Amino acid sequence: MVTSEEYNQLAQRCARLAIACSVPSIAGALTLLALDYLAQSDRVSQQSAAQPQQHQIALDTSAGFGD
Repeated sequence: MVTSEEYNQLAQRCARLAIACSVPSIAGALTLLALDYLAQSDRVSQQSAAQPQQHQIALDTSAGFGD
């Protein structure tokens, strides 16, 4: 699985290439790709932050019931 940091690095590379590109259509496509990578980075970051909380909730709700 690609990490949030890896998506950020990919986004930075695309942004640098877009800035250096002299063909407007390619620069635009690279910019959109960079934005997509940033969105993916955010999703992965949110998912990894939410997973431990879900685990903790599952453990907390089952503890102590039926005593």
